[in-house]
Amino acid sequence: MKAAAAAFCLAVFTVPAFPAQSGSLALHVNFQGVLMVTDLTASTGPTSGDITLQWTAPRYTGSSLPMTYQIRASSSANINTTGDFNAAQALSAFSTATIPAPAAAGSTQSMVVTGLNPCTVYYFAIRGADSNATPALGAWLRSVPQNFNVNNFAATDCPVIRPPVAPVGLDIQITTATARLSWLPVTYFWDGVAFADPNAPVAEELSAYHVYRATAPTRAAWNWMGQVSTGTWSWTDLSSGSKYYYKVRAQNSSAFSADSMIRAQQTQNIWVVGYDGLSTLEIPVAWTVALSSYNIATSSMTGNVKGRVLKSINFDAKKYGIQAAPDMELGGLGNLLLRFDKSGSGVVASVLAPEAAALPENLSVFWYNGGKWLQLYGRLDSANQLMYVQTKYLGQFQLRSAERVGAFVFNAAGVSNRTITPNGDGKNDTVVFTFDNPQFSEVTGKIFDLKGAFVGGMSSDPSLDPSTTLIWDGRAGGRVVPGGVYIYQISAEGRTFTGTVVVIK
Repeated sequence: MKAAAAAFCLAVFTVPAFPAQSGSLALHVNFQGVLMVTDLTASTGPTSGDITLQWTAPRYTGSSLPMTYQIRASSSANINTTGDFNAAQALSAFSTATIPAPAAAGSTQSMVVTGLNPCTVYYFAIRGADSNATPALGAWLRSVPQNFNVNNFAATDCPVIRPPVAPVGLDIQITTATARLSWLPVTYFWDGVAFADPNAPVAEELSAYHVYRATAPTRAAWNWMGQVSTGTWSWTDLSSGSKYYYKVRAQNSSAFSADSMIRAQQTQNIWVVGYDGLSTLEIPVAWTVALSSYNIATSSMTGNVKGRVLKSINFDAKKYGIQAAPDMELGGLGNLLLRFDKSGSGVVASVLAPEAAALPENLSVFWYNGGKWLQLYGRLDSANQLMYVQTKYLGQFQLRSAERVGAFVFNAAGVSNRTITPNGDGKNDTVVFTFDNPQFSEVTGKIFDLKGAFVGGMSSDPSLDPSTTLIWDGRAGGRVVPGGVYIYQISAEGRTFTGTVVVIK
């Protein structure tokens, strides 16, 4: 610590009545007052909202005891001079922290200023004062050239916002007038870090669960119904009814989690609401058991919104809400509704893709299978501004402007994979043919060898929409066909489309 500089002093001169023996005049000077603190240092405190101050106790001579400190603070501008000091607010305007009494001159002193706003820079100034009726006061100066009090400011910590993961496994058991909700205990933060003791979470990890109810999964107000403790994983609505939908959120001292998936009272189906609050994926109750430890969340893929792409949305499955499950599929068909905006008779183009403006009749749904985008087409609900498809797939979906003729259409983009390896390993065991069938016409699919001989027919997969898809499993009469190139033929409404696929054994 540097020596204190004289900032306030009283000089008393004493002149003797006779000259000194040496012939010189003897001059005695006594300094009285409070010297200035020159090394006030502020630093971020031990917890959020704290700042630590440290300084060297100044020397005071001939002053009336007891001595005290005056501290000023500001969050808007630095305090550079005594004039600034007098204009600044007292520390008590910002904090209830107790200012220590002056220690012996030269001692290092410190205090923690508590209760400050987080993420804020604060400036401080300090001076000593004696107990006279008109107190002797130290001065204040912040001077970079003189290296006085140059570190008198610091920022408080920003609190770490680390919410818990969204509850998973939301189940619903109903009677005529009640609905009992239950879910799995939350034991992770949203970033996948486990609680220190999952069986006894502290408030920073988990403090409560909150239950909400609405009359629709979208376009309806969600009402808070109640909360339960961290050790309770169920809640019963004693005044339930068929019109209600439910969701749960976890809370800790930092923030709330994202929403759980939604359960419907009447159907017990699961609903996943898109990032836009209007697009949805409805999962029938028959397929919900397999999702008991999963959460499906949505996100916007704005980087893909360009050209003819109007909307790009991800449906991501994560086990316990943290472990990505990119290959997760539903046990059967879910109902996907993608919302679009409309102006007059046309679709409102995105500012990211102004060229995507189109008539609603020309909108089409696409899904990315990991290798390419497949056109799923979809059914138009113009009144509600929605495109509807049935799908068992999760992952990336897009809503695009694409020419649709209003009749049966198939093209090569509707072939899920060009090669079939029918070995039962779950990968490319079948090929899926997806087509546009707005009139719900009867569609037939046949397979021929390169000589034109009939090999077998295509069939419907109960896990896919039968009005827009057919499959072939690389078999004829129950047996796997020899490896090679095969011709497919898909027909409806007097139109026939052909192409080739390859069977690899």
